[in-house]
Amino acid sequence: MRSLRYLRQERILGKESKKLRNASVGIVGIGGIGSNSALLCTQLGVEKLILVDRDFVQVTNLSRQSLFSERSIGKPKASEAEKILHKINSDVDINAYQDQLSHKNVGAILGETGVILDCTDNYDTRKIINEYAWSNKKTWIFASAFGMECMLSTVIPGKTPCFQCWAKEPEVESNCSEAGIMNTTTAFISSLQIQEMVNLLCFGKPVFAGSLFYGDLRNGIFHKKKLKTQKDCACCRKQKA
Repeated sequence: MRSLRYLRQERILGKESKKLRNASVGIVGIGGIGSNSALLCTQLGVEKLILVDRDFVQVTNLSRQSLFSERSIGKPKASEAEKILHKINSDVDINAYQDQLSHKNVGAILGETGVILDCTDNYDTRKIINEYAWSNKKTWIFASAFGMECMLSTVIPGKTPCFQCWAKEPEVESNCSEAGIMNTTTAFISSLQIQEMVNLLCFGKPVFAGSLFYGDLRNGIFHKKKLKTQKDCACCRKQKA
């Protein structure tokens, strides 16, 4: 059965498909985007998944967080996702962390990852990911969703602008619970995030490295903007020092 599991994707990816089964992927945030990204990674057969989320499943999550059911309410998202994903593909090694990512624990949690998927909804955590990934030369893929709009970019240390070059700290930060979100938006951008991961791991050619994808699903508007390195970027300047 194992030889048949990945047959259809191997017809597309060829021998490069094996690179997925040697990959270690960290997913920070197991919400609307992260739960679907974790599911897709598991179905693809990545070797190791590291799941990070401090929150518990709430009834309001069920309309868009594809892994969870009514039985999941009240349970930690990370460990609940781990149990569900193991039932889908027992070959994948999954480690769950019910924790808030911080400068103190980021190395211990994400140290073994080859690529990091950002599925969070706050600037401070993304800044932690960016600074850690930049200093440790780890590629990470930023993804966000709000309403019926979404964004994505791939950050490759030393080759693309870092996250802090173009993403400025918001004066007032809102999240999905305040602004609202559609499950179609999170499903769309998580699928694009995993396709970008496949482009990176299997072919070494991520489409959105150094560029920002923007999608407006309500109006069918999609565009790709080239990003620029900022000379006064605190993160880049710190790494060069």
